[in-house]
Amino acid sequence: MFWRGATDVHTARTKLYNEHPSIVLLDPTVCGSWEDVSSLLTDLKQRKPPVPAVIFTEKTDFVNRLQATRKGVNTFLQKPTTPTQVLEVVAQVLEQDKNAETNILVVDDDPKILEILQILLVPWGLKVHTLENPKNFWDVLEATKPDLLILDVEMPEINGIELCQVVRNDPNWSDLPVVFLTTHTDADIVNQVFSVGADDFVSKPIVGPEVVARILNRLERNKLLKRVAQSQSSLDRNSCVYWRTIFDAEPECVKVLASDGTLLEMNPAGIAIIEAEKSEDIIGHNIYSLITPEYRDAFEKLNQKVFAGGSGTLEFEIITCKGNHRWLETHAVPMQQPDKSIVALAITRDITKQKQALSELKKIEKLFQTS
Repeated sequence: MFWRGATDVHTARTKLYNEHPSIVLLDPTVCGSWEDVSSLLTDLKQRKPPVPAVIFTEKTDFVNRLQATRKGVNTFLQKPTTPTQVLEVVAQVLEQDKNAETNILVVDDDPKILEILQILLVPWGLKVHTLENPKNFWDVLEATKPDLLILDVEMPEINGIELCQVVRNDPNWSDLPVVFLTTHTDADIVNQVFSVGADDFVSKPIVGPEVVARILNRLERNKLLKRVAQSQSSLDRNSCVYWRTIFDAEPECVKVLASDGTLLEMNPAGIAIIEAEKSEDIIGHNIYSLITPEYRDAFEKLNQKVFAGGSGTLEFEIITCKGNHRWLETHAVPMQQPDKSIVALAITRDITKQKQALSELKKIEKLFQTS
């Protein structure tokens, strides 16, 4: 591991222009102002691939954590800290960001789609395995041991929905993230793919940035759930601190729910999504009150399913604390606490922009159909 240093923003930008670091450790006090910090963090986030950032500072209040989280900061490290602690955090963040050992299996009878997905995903360090003939699916699945499965809905003889059912029925693969590709976006097809255990779906024709974002988000969410599970089962290595680091640093909403829907914990990213002024405004309250009436029943059923030992994904609409409507997608799993009690752990992302774009696309399609 090689280290490069900079004592001001100008020098840092010069080094970033000439090199592509694996990670950036940033002390906001050397930047002069929060605007400079914000600008630098935005640049890191927009690089291809993005560069993870760790902030270490004496300021640890909620507002600072929230601002850093909104800019995509991976970890917030409080001063004073030892070199060993810094190295441990850096190693942890790099492990989170490492995709080189991540396998993707894509099953589609269209070779052009397989080629497009390879072109899109390989530059992100993902190893992409492709399969045209679903008859060989099980052999390829066990040989490649993918971290994520992409399935076309419509294929001759064996379709993607049937393949997903086979995967979900096997205990060794039941937790494998599954993303569907489909030319259909009508409610029946969407409900069908989610009913057989899909985690997400992407509409054809494929839009590059959308499919990359969805797959990377799904992979990161799955890694987060595994890290949390490890922290909960590793009490001998100060798991409370380990869990808190993951919880606070995660750029997507992480929440912990009781069986009746009471919000037990929510990270800064989640507080920002629901537009609460402070965590005390929402922690200890029932989360169902934020969900629009038409989705409240589905959310309650998902929570009940989790406390019965299952897991699931749901898209739903909320009304934030400031009265704004937002669409969210959540993936929830059961988590055992140190005292053996069960809570629901959910990773949630804001999909409002995707929903709006899909709505506009449907309007355009309807115009073409009627013209």
